Amino acid sequence: MSTAPAKRLSINLRLTLIILSCLVLTAFMALLQGYETSFNEAEKQLDQQLVSLSQVLIETPVASWPEQNEFYAKLWQGTDTIYSAALLKSTPHEDFLKSEFRTVNVSGKRLRVYVEQKGDKTLLLAEPVNKRFALIESLIVSAMTPLVLIMPFLALAIAWYVRRALKPLTLLSKELQFRRANDFTQLKTRSEDAEVTPLLNG
Repeated sequence: MSTAPAKRLSINLRLTLIILSCLVLTAFMALLQGYETSFNEAEKQLDQQLVSLSQVLIETPVASWPEQNEFYAKLWQGTDTIYSAALLKSTPHEDFLKSEFRTVNVSGKRLRVYVEQKGDKTLLLAEPVNKRFALIESLIVSAMTPLVLIMPFLALAIAWYVRRALKPLTLLSKELQFRRANDFTQLKTRSEDAEVTPLLNG
């Protein structure tokens, strides 16, 4: 029992698939690289925000501190607690004796912590990591969305251009398909492409 020969892909389709595959791969790599770069840059900016806010708060009387829903603070003067958010009440002073960034777990919350010191004052300022990630990812998605949205239009443009560029070969193939073997008259297909012209004029 004979089997039908497998249908061959046209040059048009193969070339379109190759170019689109390269486009998708390039876009994916660009998105991946852009995500990593943007994430690192956003983290630096948010860390700087913690530093700036810490420098303001440590100079400001506790009674005048603004309400901070996205940050947790604890202030020591010497070893005495002057102010503490409820989440940080059990945080010991001796664990935070130098200015630094740290990521810690406190009462089941993962926090990005910055310690600011001035004179005998030590300020611990913390931000929930999940809120930070949510903000960073929303910024990255906003930046990357235009590239994702434009890809279907690029794919259509590539498919159209490949089809247009290969049109002389398509027409020549159709003309030769219905041409008799003993027909040596000039072909009707016309093209200025260097690859096709020798076939037409041969």
